[in-house]
Amino acid sequence: MSTRLAVLPAIFWLAGAVRLPAARVSAAQRALCTALFCFASSLTVHLAPVYVWLDKMVGVANFSYLAEDVLPVLGAAFLLDVSLQITKPEHARRARVRTYVLAGAAVVISAILFTSAPSQPETVKFGQTFGGVPQIAAYSMTDIAYLDICLVEFARLWLRHCQHVSRRSMRLGLRLVALGALGGFVWSLVLAVGLTAAVVAPRGGVVAGAANVGRAMLTVFGMTAGLGLLIPAVVTVVRRVRRRIADVATLCLLRPVWLSAIEAAPHVVLGKRPSRVADLLATRPDLRLLGRMVEIRDAMLALRMYVSDEEAAAAQTAGQRHTPGPDRAATEFSWYLRAAIEARQSGTAPRAKASSAAPALDVDDEYAFAKALAAEWATRPWPIAARELAGQPG
Repeated sequence: MSTRLAVLPAIFWLAGAVRLPAARVSAAQRALCTALFCFASSLTVHLAPVYVWLDKMVGVANFSYLAEDVLPVLGAAFLLDVSLQITKPEHARRARVRTYVLAGAAVVISAILFTSAPSQPETVKFGQTFGGVPQIAAYSMTDIAYLDICLVEFARLWLRHCQHVSRRSMRLGLRLVALGALGGFVWSLVLAVGLTAAVVAPRGGVVAGAANVGRAMLTVFGMTAGLGLLIPAVVTVVRRVRRRIADVATLCLLRPVWLSAIEAAPHVVLGKRPSRVADLLATRPDLRLLGRMVEIRDAMLALRMYVSDEEAAAAQTAGQRHTPGPDRAATEFSWYLRAAIEARQSGTAPRAKASSAAPALDVDDEYAFAKALAAEWATRPWPIAARELAGQPG
């Protein structure tokens, strides 16, 4: 068995297995998972050892060829079901029922035509050996007709749906997938011409010509659809990588603020104090960043009794140098927290009542606020940050 031929079904089996957890909670994911398993089964049956083994198990010569062709029909039906649920879920029920009824009819007609045709002798090249038999040609045309219906519907649904998608990469990807589906429809017409020629004039050059043109078209349009699926995935991965780099950078820039806050109020630390290397290698730097902001805010709440009304007013005045937004909130917060830490470290007694001019704790963009706070804090050196950079214990 060729290793190259075994790789493709393995990919589909793996893709279906990965989708199994999501299939437990979503009807669309269940349909997608089933479609992947149908395509994986068809590609597996196409392998010569599996083809011969399945025929022996069933006891019908070349039964594997029927299974190999029927399974993609079912897979296409499940994929069309997924598309209907995604693109127009409010009107999908009737269309979904029609999809499965047509798929069932195609399977039944294919099975009847297959059983009525001569299928001896056993051969793994069934299409080449029996392609000129009228029943087999009609059986293949039935499967192609259903796949044509699915391909045209795919193209229509995704071209309509891409108009409501905000992401440019997704719009481009959906258009390429729709173009690939329409190309698949044209390819099926060429294939139908070849099947008809195999019955009418099996020795002519039309069969070979249709096969060559069909292979070229299938390659081009298959690559087009694949590119359409790949573009949004690549863009998503790039965005996640960029977001991770930004989160790690903000986490490192915010570390001096955090160290100063937790030294003045060590009881606010949630768990152990991670090192700088642990921050760089964090699995979810976004969650660690949010946790760090929680600790900084808790430290400010714990230390606010040390801030006088005059210092709180000065923090507000400093914040008014900026327009409303993350920069103003970060400046006011930074000045307020500095005043609290300095008063705490200088031995000032806490006030009986906290200042009413404390900075707000809620902001619209937590990430922008964290970056602005780190930048504002870095405008003046802080002793704990200097000690850490020098390698001294904090």
